[in-house]
Amino acid sequence: MRISPSDDNFNRSRFHFYLGVVHENQVTMDSSEMHYLLSKKYAYLSGNAKRIRNALDRLFIIYSQHVGTTDRSKGVLRESLAFIDSTKNVKEKVALYASVARYYNMIGQYEKQIFYLLKGIEGKKAMIANGLITDREEVVIDLVNLAEVYLDQEKSEKAIQYLGEARPYRDCKMNSV
Repeated sequence: MRISPSDDNFNRSRFHFYLGVVHENQVTMDSSEMHYLLSKKYAYLSGNAKRIRNALDRLFIIYSQHVGTTDRSKGVLRESLAFIDSTKNVKEKVALYASVARYYNMIGQYEKQIFYLLKGIEGKKAMIANGLITDREEVVIDLVNLAEVYLDQEKSEKAIQYLGEARPYRDCKMNSV
């Protein structure tokens, strides 16, 4: 940190993010949480949407793995939804939909999970169509996850529908190899 200029918030965010990753597999989440929170702070100061989204995503993950963090998870959810509403960075907005969907899956609110999965899928499809992204794998993963939600709800026709939607994205990926 001493070799980085004090106003280099982007690299300070990255530094703390990777320290959070290093500490993530410890018994307690204290160090990891502290570094992700610092990463998020510097990410906001830098105005970098990807850094903000990365920090929020990792906070969702560590809170999901530790008992007694419900209030903190709800706080990250509120902040993530506010970020989704305010950012103009479409890639990071769409990427955060998957994290929000995972959150709703963890707490058993499957309709909200489906809503955010669908928003993410539609956003990724639009970005592929516009050439903003070329990786189709994430769309396939999201469609398969959506199909699994419907299978768990014993709605096999809907599951088959979304698995069918995944085929062109999967086949295109396979043909380009």
